[in-house]
Amino acid sequence: LSPVAWATFPWHSLIPPELHFPLSCIDTSRRRVYWEDSTLSRLDTHLAPCGLSTPLSSQRERERKLTVAPNFRLPQLPGTPLPRRQLISTYYDTTAYDLAHARITLRHRVERGKKAWQLKIPLGDDRQEIEVPDDKPDPPASLRDLLIVHLGHRPLVPIMTLRVWRTGVLVRDRRRPVAEVVLDNVTVVKDGRVIQRFRELEIEQRQGDEASRRALERQMREAGASDHDGQPKLFRALSLPAPTPAAQP
Repeated sequence: LSPVAWATFPWHSLIPPELHFPLSCIDTSRRRVYWEDSTLSRLDTHLAPCGLSTPLSSQRERERKLTVAPNFRLPQLPGTPLPRRQLISTYYDTTAYDLAHARITLRHRVERGKKAWQLKIPLGDDRQEIEVPDDKPDPPASLRDLLIVHLGHRPLVPIMTLRVWRTGVLVRDRRRPVAEVVLDNVTVVKDGRVIQRFRELEIEQRQGDEASRRALERQMREAGASDHDGQPKLFRALSLPAPTPAAQP
């Protein structure tokens, strides 16, 4: 590996928002991160801790959430219907919610028998999602090391489980995938008990531009969707205020 640049953590505060988080290697032993020249603009990258073979997949998440009533139904959209699927996500944080207060979420997700750890970090108004395929019950060291600035030696514990039934459409313009429009039915489970249920709509950009996303949003509003308070699902489950860029450490 011959990196163009390196930085010592906290890496998320050093990467300008306009970059597409083009990491090429993570050195967990030295707590360093390497990335390519800023001219690289791929949205999807595959990373691995230096010297390790387990890949980390990374993609920038651009989405718009909307609030929907219990009787809301998706309007007809051009594209491919997505199969109904269940996502079971257990979120981890300190008992003081140090990650949540830094606008960071760490979860272990199970979908159709596949298990993975997913870390989401703020990048301006968007978020970067890093995924490590792993069925172990404890957060992998490769992700925990990335959070050393926020965690110190405080332990990570499971704080909430969200069970989501998701339906939706991959909207296409001819053959080009523009965005995923999905309707989530969320059940919040804490200490084995259901404590909350809610629904929300998400428009996540694929290869579409901002104009196409706004057009889809207008269509959803015409069908009955309304403003969302900006809370990620975990924040809503924990009754935390919506995160803002000003809250970033």
